[in-house]
Amino acid sequence: MADKTLNPLPKLGIKLLEGGILDYVQTEDRKYIRYGFWDKGEKATVIILPGRSEYIEKYNSVIKEFTQRNYSVV
Repeated sequence: MADKTLNPLPKLGIKLLEGGILDYVQTEDRKYIRYGFWDKGEKATVIILPGRSEYIEKYNSVIKEFTQRNYSVV
């Protein structure tokens, strides 16, 4: 089982875009899926589905663009 508190990204100088909530959801097979949520918009919610080895913070510029245009992002 993975340690859901383990997050090496701050040690690498990579930060989560401000205003977001970072959390984990546990699946039926007891795996953890990390997710971020920015509840900024009234238009709609944009869902970003990164690849298996990608990290949420990689999409900070995309998230920022959508939240500035009044969209929420997951």
